[in-house]
Amino acid sequence: MTNRRFFSFIVVLVFLFQLFGLAACTRDKEKKEAAGQHKELEKITIAQFGHLFVYLPIYVAKNKGFFKEEGLDVTYVSTGGDEKTWAAVTSGSAQFGVADPTFVAIARERGDNSGRIIASIIDGVPFWGISKKVLSYIKDPQGLNGYKIATYPAPSTNFALMSRLIKQHNLDSRVVQGAFGTLLAMLQNDQADIAMVLEPTVSLSTVKQGYHVVFSYKDIYGDFALTGLSTTTTYINAHPDICQKVVNALQKAYRFVYSNFDGVVEVAQAEFPDFPSEVIRLGVKRMIDDKTIPRSVLVKETSWNEAVALRQYIGDLKGNAPFRDNVDNRFARKGL
Repeated sequence: MTNRRFFSFIVVLVFLFQLFGLAACTRDKEKKEAAGQHKELEKITIAQFGHLFVYLPIYVAKNKGFFKEEGLDVTYVSTGGDEKTWAAVTSGSAQFGVADPTFVAIARERGDNSGRIIASIIDGVPFWGISKKVLSYIKDPQGLNGYKIATYPAPSTNFALMSRLIKQHNLDSRVVQGAFGTLLAMLQNDQADIAMVLEPTVSLSTVKQGYHVVFSYKDIYGDFALTGLSTTTTYINAHPDICQKVVNALQKAYRFVYSNFDGVVEVAQAEFPDFPSEVIRLGVKRMIDDKTIPRSVLVKETSWNEAVALRQYIGDLKGNAPFRDNVDNRFARKGL
């Protein structure tokens, strides 16, 4: 009897030790989780050309919490120009820039060797030709022959691509230049037959005015490094961990774009609330279908070379701007 009582006492004692141990472990886990939740986020600033619909993936990265998952608190600032964006990065007022990646190479030719592109943001030319007169879709550049085509003013990428296309194919076409936001009016007033515009203007014109999408640069140029994420070698060397976290968040955003259409539309609607939901949905779908939003943060050498060739045509770049001197894909490879 005594042995039985003693055995029961031992069993109860062991049970109590286990119970208290489990409670202690639970408290420790809760403390660690609470500490993680309240850990101060690293604040960084990303300069961008402007608040543009085609930059949708970077807004997805923030709105869906991918930057926060990486321990980052990101602020976007708009500069109003590619060169101004790079100036913000080199001055230290921003740690990263979202703009035309070739401006890193242009700066290099001017003696500034500090820049690197570490991720792809737009890998394609997201301008579409809309028209109220032309009804059939044009896939061959010869189909543009004889038309007046509206683009943004020189030396914009829009203007340069169309000017080069006309010259390369010996077309009897004419580029008419108009300021940002005026190209639809040029169509309406018959100053142009086709206007090359960005989303969501493309979808807005089809929904509200019944215009037709008749051309896309993507059919001609394919992969094209239109926009990249830039930073300096000094920042890369000092903060490789933050560079990796930013690139990781962007890769998560790209995966989200291609797996959750409604979620992307939700972000776009929040970022651009003045546009009807039908326009937002059409705009997002067009960018995904044309794959101007990349699936990967990796910068392709073929895309880089296309962008460099255009800058050489314009005259902004004199040399070859080698890929290896301007692009650092190490973070992109790890983020895949």
